[in-house]
Amino acid sequence: MICDRLSFRDFLRLPINHPVPDHSAFSRFRRHTRDHESDWTNKNKEPHFGLKEHTAVDTKNGFILSTTLSPASHHDFKFLPYAVCYSMYAGKVLIAYANKGYAGAPNREFLALNNFKDGIMRKDNINAKLTDFEIHLRTRVFQNTGVSG
Repeated sequence: MICDRLSFRDFLRLPINHPVPDHSAFSRFRRHTRDHESDWTNKNKEPHFGLKEHTAVDTKNGFILSTTLSPASHHDFKFLPYAVCYSMYAGKVLIAYANKGYAGAPNREFLALNNFKDGIMRKDNINAKLTDFEIHLRTRVFQNTGVSG
């Protein structure tokens, strides 16, 4: 795929006169990374082995601004500051949208202290039920998303 288009080579900053790594090189790298950083976690009472990816996305254009990998057993909320800060090279982050896995006082305080608008989805609880609009966001907008700025 990299050899197919000059735009891929340009994006990866691979000079035309240099050889391109083949599929097996990428596979070995991925396997090596997974083996050393992956671990086990349970989700919905089912075991899962692997990594989680925390991604910051430009909501206007859909460009990926930053991505951070973490072992599967690490909780999402710890990685919101990384995703937001790593994405700031591309310009000012005005609002940080995130699914409910990133909810919690530390992340809300981080956003407030750094003058970012808080777009973290609320969690449903007995004392504060989600509104119909928040439920719509959860099912439509935030499905399979991470942090976005």
